[in-house]
Amino acid sequence: MLDSESKDPNIALALSLLPLLNAPNSDELAYISSFGQIYNEKPFKAFILSALKAYWLIDYEKSKKNNKIKDRNRSLWWLFGLTLYGSIDAYVDAHLDKFPNEKVFKNKINEQQGE
Repeated sequence: MLDSESKDPNIALALSLLPLLNAPNSDELAYISSFGQIYNEKPFKAFILSALKAYWLIDYEKSKKNNKIKDRNRSLWWLFGLTLYGSIDAYVDAHLDKFPNEKVFKNKINEQQGE
């Protein structure tokens, strides 16, 4: 059952990538929040992803200051992976929003059994 208030997967994806496209300076990384999860009304998932990204961003900055290239690169890979995961997850969650929920299935089953 599709309704007009279904989430748009393209908007969810764009919102997940928005902070990356909006970096204030090419030498710095912006704080990467999880707007795609917020758009999909998944605040707990948004909080967890934002906390993990913040941790790895702080680790990146520390490694960069201490010239620890291996640690810096590991932090960047984690940030990339979390951003990729968050973007794909937001896109899929928006698609799943269009699926009928459990209540709709139960109503259809009850209707079929009543016939």
